[in-house]
Amino acid sequence: MTSTKTDLLGGNNKARAVDYHNTTDFVEEIGARLFETSSKDDSGIESLFSAIVTDYLETCRSRPDLLDLQTVALQGKTRRQSACCAKGR
Repeated sequence: MTSTKTDLLGGNNKARAVDYHNTTDFVEEIGARLFETSSKDDSGIESLFSAIVTDYLETCRSRPDLLDLQTVALQGKTRRQSACCAKGR
Protein backbone atom coordinates (compact mmCIF):
# COMPACT_ATOMS: atom_id res chain seq x y z
CA MET A 1 0.00 0.00 0.00
CA THR A 2 1.35 3.37 -0.86
CA SER A 3 0.31 6.85 0.13
CA THR A 4 1.47 9.33 -2.47
CA LYS A 5 1.82 13.09 -2.60
CA THR A 6 3.21 13.45 0.89
CA ASP A 7 4.92 16.61 -0.39
CA LEU A 8 1.48 18.28 -0.38
CA LEU A 9 1.14 17.83 3.38
CA GLY A 10 3.90 20.28 4.20
CA GLY A 11 4.29 18.61 7.60
CA ASN A 12 0.59 19.11 8.38
CA ASN A 13 -0.88 15.67 9.10
CA LYS A 14 -4.35 17.21 9.40
CA ALA A 15 -4.21 17.94 5.66
CA ARG A 16 -4.36 14.22 4.86
CA ALA A 17 -7.34 13.01 2.82
CA VAL A 18 -7.40 9.84 4.94
CA ASP A 19 -6.50 9.90 8.63
CA TYR A 20 -3.02 8.45 9.23
CA HIS A 21 -4.21 6.26 12.12
CA ASN A 22 -7.01 4.80 9.99
CA THR A 23 -4.45 4.00 7.33
CA THR A 24 -1.98 2.36 9.69
CA ASP A 25 -4.77 0.41 11.41
CA PHE A 26 -5.95 -0.92 8.04
CA VAL A 27 -2.41 -1.81 6.94
CA GLU A 28 -1.87 -3.72 10.18
CA GLU A 29 -5.24 -5.47 9.84
CA ILE A 30 -4.48 -6.85 6.38
CA GLY A 31 -0.80 -7.58 7.06
CA ALA A 32 0.55 -5.08 4.54
CA ARG A 33 3.21 -2.40 4.73
CA LEU A 34 2.72 1.31 4.29
CA PHE A 35 5.09 3.36 2.18
CA GLU A 36 4.58 7.08 2.10
CA THR A 37 6.06 8.48 -1.06
CA SER A 38 6.39 11.62 -3.09
CA SER A 39 7.50 11.45 -6.68
CA LYS A 40 7.87 15.23 -6.64
CA ASP A 41 10.56 15.33 -3.95
CA ASP A 42 11.70 11.71 -4.49
CA SER A 43 11.05 10.61 -0.92
CA GLY A 44 10.19 7.03 -0.11
CA ILE A 45 10.46 5.86 -3.73
CA GLU A 46 13.71 3.93 -3.32
CA SER A 47 12.52 2.12 -0.18
CA LEU A 48 9.23 1.21 -1.89
CA PHE A 49 10.90 -0.33 -4.94
CA SER A 50 13.57 -1.98 -2.80
CA ALA A 51 10.83 -3.67 -0.77
CA ILE A 52 9.06 -4.80 -3.96
CA VAL A 53 12.26 -6.38 -5.28
CA THR A 54 13.10 -7.99 -1.94
CA ASP A 55 9.60 -9.45 -1.59
CA TYR A 56 9.72 -10.75 -5.16
CA LEU A 57 13.11 -12.42 -4.67
CA GLU A 58 11.98 -14.00 -1.41
CA THR A 59 8.87 -15.31 -3.15
CA CYS A 60 10.97 -16.70 -6.01
CA ARG A 61 13.21 -18.55 -3.56
CA SER A 62 10.19 -20.36 -2.19
CA ARG A 63 8.49 -20.66 -5.61
CA PRO A 64 11.15 -21.34 -8.28
CA ASP A 65 8.39 -21.94 -10.83
CA LEU A 66 7.90 -18.16 -10.90
CA LEU A 67 11.35 -17.76 -12.43
CA ASP A 68 10.31 -19.36 -15.74
CA LEU A 69 11.52 -16.58 -18.03
CA GLN A 70 9.81 -18.21 -21.01
CA THR A 71 6.38 -17.21 -19.71
CA VAL A 72 5.24 -13.61 -19.91
CA ALA A 73 1.99 -12.39 -18.36
CA LEU A 74 0.22 -9.69 -20.35
CA GLN A 75 -2.99 -8.08 -19.10
CA GLY A 76 -3.97 -11.13 -17.06
CA LYS A 77 -3.28 -13.53 -19.94
CA THR A 78 -0.25 -15.78 -20.30
CA ARG A 79 1.56 -16.45 -23.53
CA ARG A 80 4.77 -18.26 -24.42
CA GLN A 81 7.61 -16.33 -26.04
CA SER A 82 8.91 -17.64 -29.31
CA ALA A 83 12.18 -19.55 -29.23
CA CYS A 84 14.02 -16.73 -31.01
CA CYS A 85 13.33 -14.32 -28.15
CA ALA A 86 14.50 -16.73 -25.47
CA LYS A 87 18.03 -17.26 -26.83
CA GLY A 88 20.81 -16.33 -24.49
CA ARG A 89 18.77 -16.72 -21.30
